[in-house]
Amino acid sequence: MVSASGLGLPSSRYTGNLTVHHQGGELASGEIIELAPEGLVDAELYGTGLITNIGVIGEKGHKEPWIIAMDEGPI
Repeated sequence: MVSASGLGLPSSRYTGNLTVHHQGGELASGEIIELAPEGLVDAELYGTGLITNIGVIGEKGHKEPWIIAMDEGPI
């Protein structure tokens, strides 16, 4: 598997129906903010083999949360 840090990728924001694989299970974007509001460490952007850290931001007026893939861990 490839690491986002190893590729030198900048942080990226995603919306929509993103699925990640984390600790043996799958989470849809809407589930991440409910089940892991602190974010995820070492999650795979599903089907890509890319391992990254995920931050989640719920913003008023937006139906879905912002999903942020980043090199550093969420704080």
